[in-house]
Amino acid sequence: MSDQETNKPKFTCALIKAHLVRNKKLFEKAMAAIEAEVEAVGLTIVVRRHIDFAAKKPNGETLCEQFYAVHKDKPFFEGLKTQQAGLVIAIILKSTRDDVDAIQAWRKLIGSTNPEKDIVDGLPTLRARFGKSKESNGFHGSDSEESAIQEVRLLFAEEEIRRFLPECLQFVA
Repeated sequence: MSDQETNKPKFTCALIKAHLVRNKKLFEKAMAAIEAEVEAVGLTIVVRRHIDFAAKKPNGETLCEQFYAVHKDKPFFEGLKTQQAGLVIAIILKSTRDDVDAIQAWRKLIGSTNPEKDIVDGLPTLRARFGKSKESNGFHGSDSEESAIQEVRLLFAEEEIRRFLPECLQFVA
């Protein structure tokens, strides 16, 4: 095994966004697709939980505002906050093989932020099948190892990280 393979990110943070969670029938189909497809690309779901993105934190911000803080100065931020208010499903995905980059594998499955006609390797992405628009695309995926660490820290308790991601604890605890 090469050094390049062992240095690939082994975990990522994924979200099923609030607008998709609210549509129970579509959410159930999306969850079934995720469970099947992540395994096929060398990932596994190690923990998932419902999180209220509209909940206020002690500092007065919502969890949604904290999660998307990098976009605070962008014109779409207010719309993003409105669309993501409510329950989301937060998931930690982990590589099951050394040759799999968890971040890139998940991002390839979900596709681009614009779900219209989004095809990868001849198949429609998760966003193409379950997203409604660029703003309501159904899913989030960490874009870097640093983002994955920050997002896991924000959304999951240290106890969950210790239990489900012990080999990555040095990065997130």
